[in-house]
Amino acid sequence: MVYGNVKRERIQLNEDTLWSGAPNASSTPQSFKHLPHLRDLIARGRYDEADTFAASHFMAKPSRQSKFLPLGELNIEMTDMNFLHPVTEYERCLDIDSSLATVQYRFNETLFKREIIASSDRRVLLIRFTADTPGQITCQISAGSPQPCSNVRVDRGQELILGGRTGPDLDVAGALEFEGRFRVETQGGTVHDKGDFISVTGATEMTIIVALATNYKTFDDVTGRPAEVTQKLLRQAQGTFEQLAHEAVTSHRAIFRRVVLDLGDHAQDSLPTDVRINRFRAGYSDPGLCALYFAYGRYLLISSSRPGSQVANLQGIWNEDMQPNWDSKYTVNINIEMNYWAAESTAMPEMVEPLVDLLADLAVTGAETAKLMYGARGWVCHHNTDLWRSTAPIDYPAAGLWPMGGAWLCKHLWDNYDYGRDVDFLARNYYIMEGACQFYLDTAVESEEGHMIISPTMSPENAHGQGATFVTICAGTTFDAQILRDLFESTVRASQTLNQDTDFRQELVTFVSKLRRAEIGSQGQIKEWDRDWDSMATDLEHRHVSHLYGMYPSEQIDPRTTPDLATATAVTLNQRGNEGPGWSTAWKLGLWAKLGDSERAYTLLRQLLGPDLLLGNMFDAHPPLDEFSLSCFQIDGNLGGTAGILEMIVGCHRDQIYLLPSLPKEWPQGKITGIRLRGGWTLDLEWQDSAPVRVMLSATVAGQKDIFWNKRSIPVDLVAGGEIILEATDL
Repeated sequence: MVYGNVKRERIQLNEDTLWSGAPNASSTPQSFKHLPHLRDLIARGRYDEADTFAASHFMAKPSRQSKFLPLGELNIEMTDMNFLHPVTEYERCLDIDSSLATVQYRFNETLFKREIIASSDRRVLLIRFTADTPGQITCQISAGSPQPCSNVRVDRGQELILGGRTGPDLDVAGALEFEGRFRVETQGGTVHDKGDFISVTGATEMTIIVALATNYKTFDDVTGRPAEVTQKLLRQAQGTFEQLAHEAVTSHRAIFRRVVLDLGDHAQDSLPTDVRINRFRAGYSDPGLCALYFAYGRYLLISSSRPGSQVANLQGIWNEDMQPNWDSKYTVNINIEMNYWAAESTAMPEMVEPLVDLLADLAVTGAETAKLMYGARGWVCHHNTDLWRSTAPIDYPAAGLWPMGGAWLCKHLWDNYDYGRDVDFLARNYYIMEGACQFYLDTAVESEEGHMIISPTMSPENAHGQGATFVTICAGTTFDAQILRDLFESTVRASQTLNQDTDFRQELVTFVSKLRRAEIGSQGQIKEWDRDWDSMATDLEHRHVSHLYGMYPSEQIDPRTTPDLATATAVTLNQRGNEGPGWSTAWKLGLWAKLGDSERAYTLLRQLLGPDLLLGNMFDAHPPLDEFSLSCFQIDGNLGGTAGILEMIVGCHRDQIYLLPSLPKEWPQGKITGIRLRGGWTLDLEWQDSAPVRVMLSATVAGQKDIFWNKRSIPVDLVAGGEIILEATDL
């Protein structure tokens, strides 16, 4: 995070493996012995008792998980700067096309410039200060950390070293050591070792290269040597700033430029972003701001989830708080999944690799939870996990006793295959999907109606009103059945593709046949539970719309194939209303777009860009949690917003492609390039007067798709490597 203060630049630093806690096993042994009684209480409708019993006998110990922590900050203070002379021509800029942040200003007739860029490939941060008058850079360079045990020293006269260790949390000693190493190089001037800071005098140019590391190697191995890592990274970061920055820009653009959205109107592109946002909120039309928001979401995922990194958490990687909201961890009852909704379709499949790595780890730790807490095969993950891959239910039953997080995450395994059709990838990761299915085969129970259901469970985190207190615990939710249908059907398709597990495949097919499909309740809504409880729910405008998963991000409900269920989805959305945090608003945006209601979708997009849900740097803002707190950053709204905007422009239902399904009247012209479709296809689309004028389709895998526009269907067949262009007259 670059703050851009003229007198004292502050650069806040994170390393994505710096978390509280230590390798652990939080699953409670012998919990499975209590499972029959817990299920019996639920079956008899004694939900309050079930909640109390679960709190005592079926939660993790400890009942909290670890926190993602800040490493520290680098400070560069311009020591010879006074305010006898005015600062003019100030500009702070983040170029999301190059990933270069700049700060520049004129002081005492000298133009000063700062450039900051992160090199993902070299794992270093590059910082350069320049002045257009020789010898004008005089500063002090210091570093610090909020961690309780840290120290700073200078090594070899030009390297500042910040070292330390995490403190205790949840009665567990911190296991992670960390080091930040900062190499200072100058052109002209002198560098002075001041013991615990570095001073630079009379330089014309100054470069600082930053390397960060911890002793984390894997979720059960903390034997790394951070000092050796940072030294190696700095040795490998040889070359001029221009060379290293050019390399970083090239690496970023190779991903970022795959997809470009242009909504046509560029009249306000030169305005400062904060001015532009305020004008948009005041009612001015600005399609370019919506395109910028779309692109910014892609930028944020590229910047926080690369091969070899950790998964983007609730704040991506940008957390400065020792006690972050929701611990800035991995909440998997919607939030982390939403982070990756646009990754495949907007041509960033590499960004999903950390999520695949996470799933491989969860298949290990989740197997212990499945065995100890459910007496089951396979693996399970509840509604949260962390750096240590904890999988047991945490917090309290009303939030944590939901065993479907791993199943939902498996959708990303299938999506990664389905978009790219890499059979080797599917073969390597099939066991993860297989293990998830085994868990539910062992733990599902049969309802009175003959459906296979999960108990205990919930519809996250909504109290159903069947009890004297706030309880969510129940059996057989619509959400569970929809997730299980996706998991089991994709595993069946994977088994068929790989030509293996014929007997197991038949088990899955039989199980799917016993899953309850979404049903319409007495108010015309999608029933959230297997009973028609929706009107009795404690929070009728609950922020989660879990039972609408079947429409989006899944494809089980579609206005064209299941119109009655689609109508019931709209009824449910109207009951819930538009209000909610950014991630909820983004989910509703995607749902209305899938329903084809362009203006309702656009209203929610305007809401995402409104004062309650957007910070000044375009970070998604979660509203204050209480009257004493401020808005906090939560990245899922940004990334879900990007996915929702795409859903307004291109709809994809397996082999059916819908052009401009929810295009608002505010975007009458535009074009989008590089969109990936399922089956290994790519689409470019241009439109004028709200109608497509040019479509280009290309395929890496042979196949057929139907292109829909204005109630007309156009079948397209392509061989591998083939492409076709459809003009307005063809559509």
